[in-house]
Amino acid sequence: KQHHFDKVVLFKVGGWFEIFHKDAIEVRKILGLNWAPDKDKLHCGFRSTSYDTFVPRLIDGGLKIVVVDQVETTQEFFDRVNKKTKGIANREIMSVSTIGTSFSIDNPTVKWILALWFDA
Repeated sequence: KQHHFDKVVLFKVGGWFEIFHKDAIEVRKILGLNWAPDKDKLHCGFRSTSYDTFVPRLIDGGLKIVVVDQVETTQEFFDRVNKKTKGIANREIMSVSTIGTSFSIDNPTVKWILALWFDA
């Protein structure tokens, strides 16, 4: 989050995308999601099958989206940490979506991206 402070981070956890703290408050305003029943963490989420429906709505609402997913298998995780010890699975950014980079088959609005490179 420190490198993407201006974006909403969606953490892929199993078949869900989970959103925490300030990001959850912003997402909840746009999507009307319920709070998760966890008193220790302020968060909400949605099923991964709803990604193509919800992410365009978040982008249209002015948000930039970062998707973070686990990059190691369960076995790799257990090999790295003691099976009796709780640990955090290695995760990495899988995608960044903004108003300029999103595209939907249902709403094929033309978007232009220009890149210039000069060799000095």
